[in-house]
Amino acid sequence: MAGAELPAVKAPVGLYVRFEQQPDGAAEETVQRELRAILASVGFDFEWRSVDESTTEVWADLAVVTFKGDCAAGDLVRKSRFHGGALGWTHISDGKILPFAEVDCDRIAAFLGPSLNHRPLPVRVKVFGRAVARVTAHELYHVFAQSAEHGSWGVAKAEFTTEELLSDTFRFHGGEARAMRQKGEQDLARFLSRPASLPALAVHGSAAH
Repeated sequence: MAGAELPAVKAPVGLYVRFEQQPDGAAEETVQRELRAILASVGFDFEWRSVDESTTEVWADLAVVTFKGDCAAGDLVRKSRFHGGALGWTHISDGKILPFAEVDCDRIAAFLGPSLNHRPLPVRVKVFGRAVARVTAHELYHVFAQSAEHGSWGVAKAEFTTEELLSDTFRFHGGEARAMRQKGEQDLARFLSRPASLPALAVHGSAAH
């Protein structure tokens, strides 16, 4: 929301990612950059890690994201026709949203292909990467806010249009933005108040389980 002050210090959040097909560095960087901008707008920051990395890091919160299919935007013509279905999803167990999300790059490509195929390659990489990040941010909203509800507009909407995924700017709004900010503040408070001998969330070795 305009004019809202974000905390100068943000809770450290670990984002562990797995690609079924590893994209090139430029495509992955585009996803990271847009995702960072969206989450920063609601007071979140994150460290991007591969699930294959060996780490001994401590986080206030974390999530694991699996990117299914081909997340490169080199040739969207090869993608199948879009037949509907979720672009991303999370998992629920005993009423709790688990810290695991999946994003289907092939479905996103099929959904956006007709609008992107005529654009130059550098533009396709940028715009497609932003779209993947926006779907990812939507799923992380469910994980971090622990809410299965959707907003009426913005990143927390139940369904996106091609125009929203291709637009220059697309962010959280309204109650969903407030919920994300409150969760970030709670994570930060919990992280800063924890005893030194009691880490908030620790990851030892590979994050893939």
